[in-house]
Amino acid sequence: MYDLVMGGVGVSNNSAATTYAEMVAPETVAASLQGSINLQHARLVRHMQTVLADGSWSGSGVVSPQHWLCWRAGVSSSTARHIVMVARRASSLPTLMAAFDDGALTLDQVAVACRVPDWADERVTAYARHMTVRQLTTVTRREFLDRPAPEPVSDESVTMGQRDDGRWWAAVRLDADHGSVVESALREARDALIQSGDRQATWADAMVEMARRSLGVAGPERRQRFQLTMHVAADHEGSPIARWSSGRPLPASITALLSCDGDVRRLDHIAGAPVNLGRTMRIVPDRLRKIIIERDGGCRVPGCTNALHLDIHHLIHWSAGGRTDTNNLVTLCSRHHRTHHLGEFDISGNPDQPDGLVLRHRAGWEIPPPTPPPTTIGPPPVGAFRPPTGERLSTRWVDYPLRA
Repeated sequence: MYDLVMGGVGVSNNSAATTYAEMVAPETVAASLQGSINLQHARLVRHMQTVLADGSWSGSGVVSPQHWLCWRAGVSSSTARHIVMVARRASSLPTLMAAFDDGALTLDQVAVACRVPDWADERVTAYARHMTVRQLTTVTRREFLDRPAPEPVSDESVTMGQRDDGRWWAAVRLDADHGSVVESALREARDALIQSGDRQATWADAMVEMARRSLGVAGPERRQRFQLTMHVAADHEGSPIARWSSGRPLPASITALLSCDGDVRRLDHIAGAPVNLGRTMRIVPDRLRKIIIERDGGCRVPGCTNALHLDIHHLIHWSAGGRTDTNNLVTLCSRHHRTHHLGEFDISGNPDQPDGLVLRHRAGWEIPPPTPPPTTIGPPPVGAFRPPTGERLSTRWVDYPLRA
């Protein structure tokens, strides 16, 4: 039915289309067209389920699944938010999704209905079939969301692993109270990063910050138990190949990042057999580290004000013969240190000189220093701005002047 109507009214200047449109009531044509749209929206939601499950939405510069969908599908932020929300609830509301997959419900209806608890699946689906979005919003709020749900059966779980491309992933399912604790901790960690100057801090950054704090408060003996050891093939020609003790390989960019500044425990292998377990060493000694941070006053990337988790970066990596001297070391925040090793920008020059560094974007253009504030004040304004009065608008007393 959907294909027939789409084919009939979708072609202009067609006598068959005009005849069909005259025979069918306008509301029937509108409903049929909307049914086709519903089917495509349902397919997009199902696709988003897969994207969320495998994490393929993540990438350089993408901050959320909604951001990815706005970019890749060209939808508005509100539509992207609805699609992602429905995709995340789809597995818990099979009856609602079955009606959506059949084209019987619109995306707007499903976005409202999916907010209800799992136990209300069948009932809210029956309501959605007969109500407008506004009516459905009122009913779901009064009937399902204003009263406590039945006691849930706890099925908390945390799963994690590593994908083939080397990226680590995790999936978390918690009860409401435990989830609120984790969410509050994430919000606090993200706020701390933002307050420290990292205005682009994401929820992923907040989770890493929580992990760093946990390891930071642990005692030395306990922290040593959970330290990551980097296994390096010492007899491998070219760049060393590194992996964790679990066997998971490290991408070359992450290997360079970890061995650039930090606490590293290295285990060398020859012909696949471990031959030397080095002690935990600080690549940049603490005394030199303080000198570099005092010299730079923070991250040297123009415009960056991040003062938390500062790293010391080797312009010429120590594995390539670079020395751990002041003219080869520069302070970067952890975000810019990571993005540099991922190839987003390049650094060259002499960091011992105030204007001795040159940063270039991967596209080739030079990253300029921040624009200084103006030293002169412009002419005074001609007239002062008059804000709205804030009074209630009464159209009976509004005078609309006639056009000349």
